[in-house]
Amino acid sequence: MRKVLSVLLVFLLVMSVVKPVAAEEIPGEKPEVKICTVIDLGYHDIWKHSNGVWQNTGYPGQENVIHGKNNEFELQLPEEFRGKYKNLRAEVRQGLIDEAKRKILMKTLKPLFPELYNASWFGGWEGFVKYADMQPQILDAWVEKTNDRFFIKRKINLIDKDAAVNLTKENERNTYGITLSSYQLANGTEGYRWYIPTVIDWYGVEEDLKPVDLLAKLDRSKQPQGKIGQTVTLRGWVKNLGSVEQATDYTWWLPDMSKYNPSPSNLKRYKTVSVTLGPGEEKEVTLNYKIPDTEYTKYLSFIQYRLEVNSFKNKPADEPNWINNFPGPMYIKIIKPEPEPTPPQSGSGLDRPRLAE
Repeated sequence: MRKVLSVLLVFLLVMSVVKPVAAEEIPGEKPEVKICTVIDLGYHDIWKHSNGVWQNTGYPGQENVIHGKNNEFELQLPEEFRGKYKNLRAEVRQGLIDEAKRKILMKTLKPLFPELYNASWFGGWEGFVKYADMQPQILDAWVEKTNDRFFIKRKINLIDKDAAVNLTKENERNTYGITLSSYQLANGTEGYRWYIPTVIDWYGVEEDLKPVDLLAKLDRSKQPQGKIGQTVTLRGWVKNLGSVEQATDYTWWLPDMSKYNPSPSNLKRYKTVSVTLGPGEEKEVTLNYKIPDTEYTKYLSFIQYRLEVNSFKNKPADEPNWINNFPGPMYIKIIKPEPEPTPPQSGSGLDRPRLAE
């Protein structure tokens, strides 16, 4: 459920800053530059099971909890910059946004980047501000890099559960668009969610132009949505950033509906298509997808989907950069049917109903 807003602007926030050591400049090499600033919104859930045991992500009142140990939050460099930089690193800025600074940010950023605030999963910039109110106490934040993937970790205190969304209360879940399965709301369970607004600065060294470097990106301007049984159109682009023509393929990934598993890893290849891209050419690609009637769609309100180019990593096999081939996910919103109204009671409005003799 994470939608990244790429904001190429210095933020007017008073935040504690965690700065990794900058990459050393090598004589004759291009210097490191700041690529962009990204704003994102993560969350941290804790649950007490029906047997009274809290799961391993913390309990109310606990201090020095590591967010990211048991529920990782992966960073994604915005798609338009992938493949253009090497030696990537990221810094995270974290802190409370007060009312005055919200107004400054709204006034400054929204007119400049209106398309960036159509973040469907948290309701745009106004939604971001709403979610930012439900924060844990953040003690520290840092970025770890593992196999060219970047993860945020934080040390947080869960002292004040009143500052969190009570996941067992339907009105609070509805306010924040949270859909839970029935097994998560069994008798005796207790759950809370804190939201964690995040500002990330990306740095890197400009890449030299490669003969072939492929990029995929999804249309994030509007979230696809529909009812079970309806067909929605998924839209994206594939592009050749290189200097020679390349025949390749692209693949749409969607969940495996044969089992109820909402994990992000529960994806399978749905459709693969061949495509030829000239030097610098970009092509729009679409998929018409019928929302199936399954246990998966019955209990969940979103379907994750992804787009990958050169999905079998063989066209070409020696593509120099893979980070821009498989961008972060998007989500189809499943519109649930309205509950049936209570049938009207028959009888007079003046007399109380009588039982049949």
